[in-house]
Amino acid sequence: MTYDSKRHLVILFGGDYTHETWSYDPSANAWTNITPNYSPSARADTVIAYDSESDRVILYGGLFGSTLFNDTWAFDLENSNWTEMEPKSSPPAVSGHAMAYDARHDRVVLFGGQAINYMARETWAYDYNSNIWTTMRPEASPDGRAYARFEYDSRSNRMILYGGQGGASPENETWSYDLNNNTWSNMKPMPAPTSAGYRSMAYDIRSDRVVLFGGWEGQYDYISNATWIYDYHANKWTNITPSFGPEPRFSAAMTYDPLTDSIVMYGGLGKNRAFYDTWIYQLDNLPYVTGTTPSNGILDLSVRSDILVYFSEQMNETSTERAMTTTPVISLNASWGDSGRLLTLKPETSIPNGMNLTIRISANATSADGKHLERNVMLSFTTYAPVQPTFDTAKAGVLILSVGIAVAIAAAILSSEWIVYATALLLAPLYLKVRREKMLSNFARGRIYQFILDCPGAHLRFIEKSLNVPIGVLVHHLRMLERSEMIRSVKKGYLKRFYCATSVERTGTNIYGPMRKEIMTVLKNRPGQSVRSLEGILSEGRQTVLFCVNDLLDRKVIVAKHTARGTKYYPTGSSSQFA
Repeated sequence: MTYDSKRHLVILFGGDYTHETWSYDPSANAWTNITPNYSPSARADTVIAYDSESDRVILYGGLFGSTLFNDTWAFDLENSNWTEMEPKSSPPAVSGHAMAYDARHDRVVLFGGQAINYMARETWAYDYNSNIWTTMRPEASPDGRAYARFEYDSRSNRMILYGGQGGASPENETWSYDLNNNTWSNMKPMPAPTSAGYRSMAYDIRSDRVVLFGGWEGQYDYISNATWIYDYHANKWTNITPSFGPEPRFSAAMTYDPLTDSIVMYGGLGKNRAFYDTWIYQLDNLPYVTGTTPSNGILDLSVRSDILVYFSEQMNETSTERAMTTTPVISLNASWGDSGRLLTLKPETSIPNGMNLTIRISANATSADGKHLERNVMLSFTTYAPVQPTFDTAKAGVLILSVGIAVAIAAAILSSEWIVYATALLLAPLYLKVRREKMLSNFARGRIYQFILDCPGAHLRFIEKSLNVPIGVLVHHLRMLERSEMIRSVKKGYLKRFYCATSVERTGTNIYGPMRKEIMTVLKNRPGQSVRSLEGILSEGRQTVLFCVNDLLDRKVIVAKHTARGTKYYPTGSSSQFA
């Protein structure tokens, strides 16, 4: 994710193995799908940086399955098109590399990344105008690593690099790079954030601080939501974690918006879940919205109709009702709680299903020094009222009877030892669920789990080659993840494939599976749904829905139509086989 300073928009590409391009307007709190017809191929672990002199977003490398890319692309937001640059020479094919734009020297600087069978430690600089990558070959540099965070400190004219994954454990080193003199310096600040992987980082120009958030921290016994700031001049990290903030996560996208003086963060991964929320963080004293309920932008009318808005500071309660507007116009009753930090919005009349509701709030606070502070907030929700499923008692009775007969036959055929063993297999997951939070305490296990989330259906050798993990270590962690019910394996011929516990794999006898059928049922009754709306309707994770939607697209039973409001999906004539 990067910031287009000419148009004051945040630009996001890829993630979840997609090729979508999105823009975010922090002032309007609105995401827009701007994916053109011709784009870089779908990929993950890629990096983009905005070249302000050329007014282009530069993309390099990335990963799809076990395929690494070494292509260079430029995105022109003015004309909404991607161009593959095809320079004569390039850095090695890498994923999880570090990349940022040095505005003073007009160069995109790239470091490290996961290459084929090794961790890269090369430093490269790219000039868009001449379309040339130059290998810098400094005398000393950080060790090879991937997933380090890299930002340009414009006041110090230095690139700041933090952390990364080089070996069995992550790094917590802080390095600076001077492009003018082509020198790396190990800053060795004391204290420093604990070792962590997959943190998020951005440079705040106004406060002249690097902001660091989240990650898989310490010995990886928990995922962090800590916030740190780094002062290059003082060579000092400071933990400034607020009392309320985003849920713990790693691999979130982050950038800085100088127009609103805000750090913008999107998405990320938590324990056994993915996030699709947008957060704003400011280092100044202005109050800001720290979260909402619901947090996913979908207001399920069958569960609740009120909306909760959480503020970072105590707000003045008197002006909020007068300054609040909604589109379309509905009457909301506003009430305050938690000493002016919680705003509850309750509709005075029922809200229709399928409404795109926008709420604008102008809330005020008084700082400790008596200054009047105003915060303008815009919230967006889509209302949803699911159809309650009916319970067929006759079918349920037949199913229970059939299962009972099958169990009786199995008990008669099998010896008692087999019955005890089968019973133990059934009861073991119940015990292991209690210990689930301990299953991701190892960093290698976390990398394996994230890879399976990103690439459902990957087989053993495929994972081994992609992550460069010893086969013995890989088998051990896969077994532990299976025992914790976080993943499951399916034998396909001579291959053993792995899936997230909630994902859907292709089967030989029922190639469409229940989830695909549910998606088709929704699209027949309510065509024009997006992946995000399908997530809410089906109460399923994004990986599962995206996996099934892409499969249905491959089978040509649905089609995708790209609009200004995002990608929508519709059934085709060949979808009658689902009836």
